[in-house]
Amino acid sequence: MNGKAQFLVIVALTLSILLISITLVIYETTTLVEISPISDEWFITLDVEHDFPRALARALAVATSNSQATNETASSNASEVLETWRTAFLFAYATEGVKANVTRNSGFILAPGLTFHDYVILRWKSPKAISAISASLRVDCESAGLYGWNYTYVVYLNVTVLVDDITMVEGEQNTPKYNVTLIVTNERGPVEDLDLSNFHVFETPENEISIENLYIFESGKYIVSFSTSSTTVNIMVVDNRGIRVYVNDIPLKGTS
Repeated sequence: MNGKAQFLVIVALTLSILLISITLVIYETTTLVEISPISDEWFITLDVEHDFPRALARALAVATSNSQATNETASSNASEVLETWRTAFLFAYATEGVKANVTRNSGFILAPGLTFHDYVILRWKSPKAISAISASLRVDCESAGLYGWNYTYVVYLNVTVLVDDITMVEGEQNTPKYNVTLIVTNERGPVEDLDLSNFHVFETPENEISIENLYIFESGKYIVSFSTSSTTVNIMVVDNRGIRVYVNDIPLKGTS
């Protein structure tokens, strides 16, 4: 083998090792390690039940990072993240001969009027906005006697604007000041761990305005206070998993 051929082989091996290493790092950053007191089967299923929801949350965070995303583009981006996770999962259990497939939950009804046709649902209009993802995972592991184990999960972030509770007061330089009440929930219930950095208000997609005050209550209730001369605003809420919801076209004029 000549020098050029040896060089190409070395490069190919290096890239393969690098790809495997990166994939395993991605898997490790989304995996909670559990010690199984019973069997390999219990270990695998317990690990997946912790890890798969986190992978879905990561996929939804990537899918909602673009404010112009559609259900189609968001689902495509989420699919890439989930495939990377699946590949990493298979690498992690390569010695056990684990097989795993991630599939869409087409036809799954999250709520009236909210049916999955792909991985992701984005509904970003006032007063009720939501970002959601759902998928099913099938795992087989012959060495552990595990066949046809299925796990389905949904991850979402929901933001509801209480339009009737929007209040307006006179602000500085005759600019109206508004208090907008939001209710933030996810698949586990009320989201109560947000702060000022999790909320953003826009007059236009390019023009963000300052939030003057954020009032935090129990049960996922927040009041955002800001000044604007616009008749509508958009509010983005991003949770601590990185999932975004854009509540667009919130009406302001006519409130008191």
